Amino acid sequence: MPRPLVKEAVRSGRVTPIDSMVPLSEAHIDEASHLVGQMGTEAFCRALQADADVVIAGRACDTAIFAAVPALLGCAMGPAMHMAKIIECASLCCVPGGRDPILATLEGDSFVLESMNPERRATPMSVAAHSLYEQSDPDRVAEPEGVLLVRSARYEEIDDYRRSTSPPRESSERDRGFESRFLHRRVTGAPPAARAAAAHAGPAARSAGTLGASGPQQSF
Repeated sequence: MPRPLVKEAVRSGRVTPIDSMVPLSEAHIDEASHLVGQMGTEAFCRALQADADVVIAGRACDTAIFAAVPALLGCAMGPAMHMAKIIECASLCCVPGGRDPILATLEGDSFVLESMNPERRATPMSVAAHSLYEQSDPDRVAEPEGVLLVRSARYEEIDDYRRSTSPPRESSERDRGFESRFLHRRVTGAPPAARAAAAHAGPAARSAGTLGASGPQQSF
């Protein structure tokens, strides 16, 4: 990404640290060897709206690939993003885990998971555990579009192979709206040439809605 673009985002207050990362400074931008943009659902939605037959993407969030079509169809982003978080690794959320395809069906404010390999079973424990995959916080999953709140999500057994997951009905953590953010990491103790920065690119805040429960204030 062009350094002047990222610096302008810092100056205008459109850069938000994720988790415990220190705020991004212009000095960090100058020291970075590369600034890499990371796509969320918006870029995929634009490509699909342009009737693309094939989308060749650069660096992108895994969840964005699977949440883009539900977003275009007007599905609530809470269940759609949680579903995408689970199925991004195919049947690894099953017992035993594997790379076989998995079918996810969105049903209103919940979704149903079923591995296409009958030897793999999605259990409440295995699906809930995969919600924590590669996350530093068990309750909140940061994505370019906002924060997914999973503390009160319910995981229910349908039969021997399928599991249903529902978002919390209510959430007291309605403190994060849809907001653009830049993610950066500074490698301490390394020479400037070895330092890199990654960025979640996107426009500024785009909705007054909140990202966990269904209803007028959508949360994901």
